[in-house]
Amino acid sequence: MKAASFLTLALTLFVFLNSSLFAKEPLLPSAEDLARRMIKGVDIVKLVLYKVLTEDYLGDYKSEGEDFCKDLAATTVNEIFNDHNETTSSFLKRNKENIEKGIINLGEKHPDLKQPVTDALRIFVQANWMLSGDSKYYSDLTVFQNAMDRGIFIKGGDPPEPASFLKMVEELAVKYKIY
Repeated sequence: MKAASFLTLALTLFVFLNSSLFAKEPLLPSAEDLARRMIKGVDIVKLVLYKVLTEDYLGDYKSEGEDFCKDLAATTVNEIFNDHNETTSSFLKRNKENIEKGIINLGEKHPDLKQPVTDALRIFVQANWMLSGDSKYYSDLTVFQNAMDRGIFIKGGDPPEPASFLKMVEELAVKYKIY
């Protein structure tokens, strides 16, 4: 009888917490909603990286022009996350050496970004797998090995808890004046 009462109480509490009558947004989000929030957090980390890399590249490749530096920064961020499209794939082929150098320099010049990059990569793989169900996100873990080889990934540990990841992302966005 006690187990049935506990189960009834737990189910009632779950329904209450997720009821739209009591909250604008469920207090316990679905796995898909949570994954989408995490991807938004990853996108903010990507924006921070883009901003930092653009500034670094403007110092290193000023003679190439601002547009080149922005393209290089965008492609570098995509390379970190192994998330290319046709445009960045083509640019990557032409500028692979500069991009590799930029990633390594990122870890050396901005060691404070290693933990956010590590957390964002872990969340990126996990959330994309949750949204797509595609095992490629877990079967091809070269994104982690590449990041470790380039000195921007902290080995060991687990993916961060959602609340702590989003708090870190918010602090990072404020620090780098993203919003």
